[in-house]
Amino acid sequence: MNFVGRAEIIERIQSRIAMGQMSLCVVYGPHRSGKSYVASQLVRRHKAIYLAGRMANESVHVADINRALEARFVPANAQDTFEPVESLQQAFVRLFESSVKTPQTVVIDDYPSLVEAVPQFPIHLRDLVDTYKDTSRLNIILMANGLEQLDGRIIGDRSLIAPFVSEYLEVKPFSLVDMKSLGLHYAKDDLRTVFAVTGGLPAYVQYFDNG
Repeated sequence: MNFVGRAEIIERIQSRIAMGQMSLCVVYGPHRSGKSYVASQLVRRHKAIYLAGRMANESVHVADINRALEARFVPANAQDTFEPVESLQQAFVRLFESSVKTPQTVVIDDYPSLVEAVPQFPIHLRDLVDTYKDTSRLNIILMANGLEQLDGRIIGDRSLIAPFVSEYLEVKPFSLVDMKSLGLHYAKDDLRTVFAVTGGLPAYVQYFDNG
């Protein structure tokens, strides 16, 4: 399926990555609107580290980062051993430190769920961003379903990291005009019905075809 409108968001993020500076971007939109597609493209194109906030605890996130860092910095035939970290704070310290020499990208899918699992993480992230803001080349993409989920976590007076956010990017459901560009050769009324049933959400639209 042609993910209308998602390419522009991916390009915006890639432009920031190309700057070679630290950045913190927020990608938000309804559940099943295509945020995971954006994440998968960034992982594929930039070998980004992917953390799935939903249904994961701190040990899972730490294990994911350990595997990614070991694969990236320790060749398979190397004699050096990789010293794994034991907490999410230590993992991000390692990420920030390594990004001074080598650009890194990390995608946190469903950031609010990660904060629920590790409540102190926003404090650690704020401190690390402030410490490394002039030297790091770590690009962090935080994802959430809606702005209401971000209040106090990323935006609002109670947010610890809002001052460091470079850009907010919204992944919107397909509009009726977008639906027409997907190649669904339906009569106008039928296309409107598909749009009404799916709400324009790609995860549901993909089940319709010209057959």
